[in-house]
Amino acid sequence: MPTLVLAALTYLIINQAWAESPPFKVGLILPLSGSLALMGEASRRGFELFESQNPICEKAVKFIYEDSQYDGKHSLSAFNKLRSTDQVNFTVVWGNTPASVVSPMVERMQAPTLALSMNPDAKGREYVISFGPKIELLVEKIVAQFREWKTKTPAAVSIDIGNALEGVEMVNIDLGGKLIVEKVSATETDFHPIIAKLKARGVDGLLLFAMPSQALTFAKQAAGLEFRPKMIGGDVFADDNFTKQV
Repeated sequence: MPTLVLAALTYLIINQAWAESPPFKVGLILPLSGSLALMGEASRRGFELFESQNPICEKAVKFIYEDSQYDGKHSLSAFNKLRSTDQVNFTVVWGNTPASVVSPMVERMQAPTLALSMNPDAKGREYVISFGPKIELLVEKIVAQFREWKTKTPAAVSIDIGNALEGVEMVNIDLGGKLIVEKVSATETDFHPIIAKLKARGVDGLLLFAMPSQALTFAKQAAGLEFRPKMIGGDVFADDNFTKQV
């Protein structure tokens, strides 16, 4: 969890935490299982680390974690439990899909919530605060990078999660429809056919949006097939070894 998010959360709740009988309860809806569990667990460790290093927060605030599985139904169940059973004062929802599903209920229940999402979940709402880069800004950066590289044959390999494919289509439009798009499932592990196809078409710039283990697997298989285009994204979603593979 980025330090800025934690700082913003602390700023929002710390004064009210002291005003009420402690603890001030914060519910966190994170993907603690499923395809995005690595990211969810990393966020949880970030909150726990921040709490342990800040005695004021540790004494005044209680974090309660619920698993969204990055799924709409589970996100709603988690939100209902936090509000009705745990009676939290504030909620944090991680991810585009969970945030977009929960936000309408947040407004109806007047339950203050921080949505960590690229979607405009807070637009027109009084009880939702959005925290995350707008997808348009990310698309602008990606397109600028392709142009800086003077990419002749750009391509994208993307899973269908959140608004990933929406972003890919926006990149495609900005590139004049020249983007080669390959969709993969979140559980796919054999990328050899796709890599061979991209290599045959002379792809020299690639946007890769995949799960952490997938990104590393893709890099290894691409290296094995001597496919080494300039790449955007993979090193964000895998580990430090990713950049050594491409």
